[in-house]
Amino acid sequence: MDFSFCIGILFAILKEAALRSDLMFAAPGDRVTLPCPVARGSSCTSVSWTRADPLFALINPGQVMDPNVTLLSDCSLLIKHMDHSYPAVYICENGKKTWNVELQFLNITKNQENPVELQCYINNHRGLSPCTEPGLRVMWVAEDNSPLRGQRFQIHNVSNCFFKLHFHWQKQTDHLRRWRCQVQVNGSVKATASYLTTAADGKEEVFAAVATTTVIKAVTASHSGEYQCVEGGQAKTIWLHTIDIIAQMDAERHNATLSCVLTCACDPCDSDFNLTWSEADNTFINSDLIVRNRSLLIKFWIPVASLGRGDVVCSALREGVPVVTKKWCYNKSSPLRALAWIAVPIVILCCVSVVYYRKRRRKDSD
Repeated sequence: MDFSFCIGILFAILKEAALRSDLMFAAPGDRVTLPCPVARGSSCTSVSWTRADPLFALINPGQVMDPNVTLLSDCSLLIKHMDHSYPAVYICENGKKTWNVELQFLNITKNQENPVELQCYINNHRGLSPCTEPGLRVMWVAEDNSPLRGQRFQIHNVSNCFFKLHFHWQKQTDHLRRWRCQVQVNGSVKATASYLTTAADGKEEVFAAVATTTVIKAVTASHSGEYQCVEGGQAKTIWLHTIDIIAQMDAERHNATLSCVLTCACDPCDSDFNLTWSEADNTFINSDLIVRNRSLLIKFWIPVASLGRGDVVCSALREGVPVVTKKWCYNKSSPLRALAWIAVPIVILCCVSVVYYRKRRRKDSD
């Protein structure tokens, strides 16, 4: 038999095998859609879905066997609410071809023996997954999807699919905070799980930019502080932190000084807070972070001639992650722009007066 012909058959077999399986991930509560490409372009009346190990029919032709699943118009299988009972290998077939989908489960649990440890791991239908998929990794992430960082955290990797998050200490503001864990394949996020922690005598945190509208109609720095409320018969404490930008011109009006101030609810501010400027030219000067009782301050000096180029943004960070931002617009605050609003009407009035005066002289001379 010709060698190239054998190679061609081998590639065809490998291609067919690749088309007959898929790997997907889901977290608790997710809605998951499992594709069935073998039925593409054909009627779904002959399509069936079966869960393997143990074998269980979910969709028989014309009949739904599980109330938590739905057959979609393209023959895909929708799992309405993902939980620990659904990781499995699913088989879609239309009587001629089959398609296998392995669904794995990303979950977070609290270590009952160690109350300051959370565990994030992947389960398949056999239990803890060995994680043999190339490029697959599990990682703890912050609110902006960057890797979780902070001096009080320690992350232990039991395997590529099992990571422990250990707190050296917990804070009151960990109350009702969501901790997030992701599974990624080659850098692409496939599923995100979250876990809500509570703390005794915990404080909920709210961040607001000055002049914005919340439950308080117009927030000012003076609104920063501790608030008490009763919800469902239970008292809870809320800390409100505010951020503002104050602009000043020097005596010669050559430079503008922008002061970004984070006013904290308590004294002193949490040591995990920081301030940073963005959208700013690196040639301009920033001050170091200044701590003043219950506020943090960072300054930014910019030449007046550079005003009008765009916006500058100050962000308050907690453990390196932005929690609130405040924008300052050059165009609205530029003295050159204000001068233009005064100068332009004057120039127009002068031009009209000159034209009128010349016409009047010409008429008088005639």
